[in-house]
Amino acid sequence: MKIADKSIQIINQKGIYGEIFRYLIIGGTAFVFDYGTLLLLNKAFGVNYLIAATIAFSIGIAVNYLGSISFVFQVRSLHNVHMERAVFLIIGILGLAINDGMLFLLTGKMLIPVEFSKLITQVVVLFWNFAARKIILFTEWGK
Repeated sequence: MKIADKSIQIINQKGIYGEIFRYLIIGGTAFVFDYGTLLLLNKAFGVNYLIAATIAFSIGIAVNYLGSISFVFQVRSLHNVHMERAVFLIIGILGLAINDGMLFLLTGKMLIPVEFSKLITQVVVLFWNFAARKIILFTEWGK
């Protein structure tokens, strides 16, 4: 079996493993937007790293939301799209607090360059976002 065929099988897999794999694809795409915007704003335009990180994270949230509802998760807990967006945003805001808090600690206090501290931060935020969104928004309760 070719690697491409195996990858397609994993992507199409139902259940948590397929969702995790698809979330890594969408999360990776969102991270490219997030990280690229952060570096562009901070390094090219001199925007403070926390302001740049907040703007960049917001762009990443938008990419992640669109990918999550259209590609990653097959079950939606909330059938009211406005409520779903609000909860998704609240989870994202908590993720942003984790993101900016860790960046402040790693870059602001420990003096780790932002391009490296963002990579560390992203791993933590990835787990938070997936777990919270899966449990709260994309689980079929009562079955």
